Amino acid sequence: MLKCFVTAIISAIFALALPAIADAKEGSVRPFTTAAKSAEIVTVGFYPINVFGVDPATSTFTYDGYIWFRWKGAIDPTKTVELTNSVGKSSLTKQLLYDAPQVAPDGSKYQIMRIESQFLKPFSLASFPLDQHDLSVMLEDSLYGADQLVYEIDKLDTGYAPNLSISGWKLHGWTDERMIVDYASTFGDRTEAQQSQFARISFSMNISRPESYFVWKLLLPLVVVLCGAWIALLLNPTLTETRAALPASALLTTVFLQQSYTGTLPETGGLVLLDKIYVVAYVLIVFTLGRVIVKSLNIEQKDEAQIQSLRKKDAIALAVQAIIFAASSVALVASR
Repeated sequence: MLKCFVTAIISAIFALALPAIADAKEGSVRPFTTAAKSAEIVTVGFYPINVFGVDPATSTFTYDGYIWFRWKGAIDPTKTVELTNSVGKSSLTKQLLYDAPQVAPDGSKYQIMRIESQFLKPFSLASFPLDQHDLSVMLEDSLYGADQLVYEIDKLDTGYAPNLSISGWKLHGWTDERMIVDYASTFGDRTEAQQSQFARISFSMNISRPESYFVWKLLLPLVVVLCGAWIALLLNPTLTETRAALPASALLTTVFLQQSYTGTLPETGGLVLLDKIYVVAYVLIVFTLGRVIVKSLNIEQKDEAQIQSLRKKDAIALAVQAIIFAASSVALVASR
């Protein structure tokens, strides 16, 4: 009886809770299409001077540069602008270069600010170490909805410093994106009809790791270790201990090599590109070790002709493994 009563109570709680869960609203982000007739259009420009501290482990980077605004209307966007993906707001430096907006002959207003801040950027490392990323700075008005204020990029003057370089990365250019963010909430304010939707603009710097980092610092050591394991297949089959020691040592070295780069990466929850190449290397090294051990059985009972035949087959096995590793690596890189 008590068990039935408890079950009924739990069922009633779930029955009451589920409608509330079903009615919960979920926000969305959609591409910007057309500005409302009542919206003030603000032209925004970006010019980074320094970009540094790109850290996939903490999903952050630091932007130091200029952002300017040009508009015609009563709303001053510099007073309510928000850097939506800025982190560590206490360390944000934002300095207006003019005490008041400058008025141009055509009636438009202009203001420019120098900012320095850390920004959040979730890094997808599935293609590491040939990964590409967009370092984005996102602007959004914290007060005026999309029916009152929207942004457009100043394509003519937006750019970056001629000597801008990002340590450890190649800079390929920049892109921009305009969008409408629907928070599906008025944050408790019922006085405006469209306050749940806000215009957002994103300025992104396109970066990638240099190919030389992959080839010379990560792939070459692995190839050297593989070659060390394959040397066992070139030795005389009668040298059983030496032949077995080479792939065994290569297996341990491969483990340490993999740990050396995974220690610098955040937890990804899956295999990155280099991990997949290492899996191929593990399989080939284990195969080499297994072949050496199996072929060493009763080796002292084999005559010279059988040993020479075994050496030829070992050479063929080495060539096949080298082809498999090269083809697999190329296929994995191409399909990333």
